[in-house]
Amino acid sequence: MSSIKSVPTVKNIPFDWSTNPAVCPTTSRPFSTMLCSRGEVLVDVDGAMVPDPEGKKPLDIEKDYGYVEKEFFLSGKANVYDLGADERAVVSSSGKDYTTRLLVRYPSDPAKFNGRVYIDIMNASSNVDLEDTWRRSWKHMMESGYGYIGITSKSVTANSLKRFDATRYADLQWQVDGKDENGLFWDMLSQLGTLLREPKAGNLFAGMEPKYVYLGGQSQSGFYMNTYITAFSDRLEKARKDGKPLFDGYVNLVGPGATPIRSSATAGPKKLYKATSVPQIAIMSEAESRFYDMGMVPYERRADANAPTDKFRFYEVTATPHSDPTS
Repeated sequence: MSSIKSVPTVKNIPFDWSTNPAVCPTTSRPFSTMLCSRGEVLVDVDGAMVPDPEGKKPLDIEKDYGYVEKEFFLSGKANVYDLGADERAVVSSSGKDYTTRLLVRYPSDPAKFNGRVYIDIMNASSNVDLEDTWRRSWKHMMESGYGYIGITSKSVTANSLKRFDATRYADLQWQVDGKDENGLFWDMLSQLGTLLREPKAGNLFAGMEPKYVYLGGQSQSGFYMNTYITAFSDRLEKARKDGKPLFDGYVNLVGPGATPIRSSATAGPKKLYKATSVPQIAIMSEAESRFYDMGMVPYERRADANAPTDKFRFYEVTATPHSDPTS
């Protein structure tokens, strides 16, 4: 509990604004910045709106959506855990230094902030940070006034960031005794949740304070969710200073299994979808069931629940893929 309740430090890592902010910075910039995304732009040609013949243009979320994008480093000390006989996390070693990165977006006008922050465990399946949830929902989130945090979730993706920009990401720290250690992530995640409950939310959102904080992840990141909830949910239920749950809800997108709790472990928890007093939603495509039929992934259904200590929904969406063609 003491590690979960620890308040980490944050450091803003600036962009290179030597050029127009609406243009993708040519030197130091965050991996996955929206400024370097490209979207279809329609232009008027003889009274008809057609795709711009010059091609896709950078998306300017400040001008078009009134949103700010910043990158931070999150630093603190984490435990590394093993799973006990009851699949509850037990401390293996403690006080390990870490630094991971956060990609943060929020409305520039506080009046447009809806008070809800969505933490996205960025997917590591391609060995780079994939904003799978943002990729599907970015327009909805900005039109609705959400705050968004994408968190780097694995040592291999931290190493990829260093290859992308060795200078910008030199301070990322995911090692214990000189070896990459994914088990640092759980306290990174908990301490981020704790930071968001601090006054002004640690200034991640320019002083705006979230009323609700949701945690989610897609595919492999959904596996992370299952491990995290199984191993830590009883602590998370009363982790805030006011004795309330650290997170206000969980969303698992197409993640029907679990991930190991540390790098040296070979398997994750066997129990999935442990009961929580806040809403826990698992959404599976038909593909996960088909993958299970072929022996490729685990798959477990769980009945819906409406008890005060167990709020759960399990959705299966017919005729849908695990991911979409654009990914």
